[in-house]
Amino acid sequence: MFTTVQSTHLVVDTGGIIQGTRLERLGKELWTIPEVLDEVRDSKARALLDTMIVPLKLKEPTPADVKAGV
Repeated sequence: MFTTVQSTHLVVDTGGIIQGTRLERLGKELWTIPEVLDEVRDSKARALLDTMIVPLKLKEPTPADVKAGV
């Protein structure tokens, strides 16, 4: 049996959206940056975004965020 562990915070990249992953099953709060949404152009991926029950929260990373992530 496969079980999914749900994280509190999930950082979303374009790949998960384009693949059609139901991201709300993986995290309680979903975060991304505006550029990720700009990259999503196909109709199926856009439809996925429109039907998500957990909204994506947008945040622009600060220089300190970028440095910490490296």
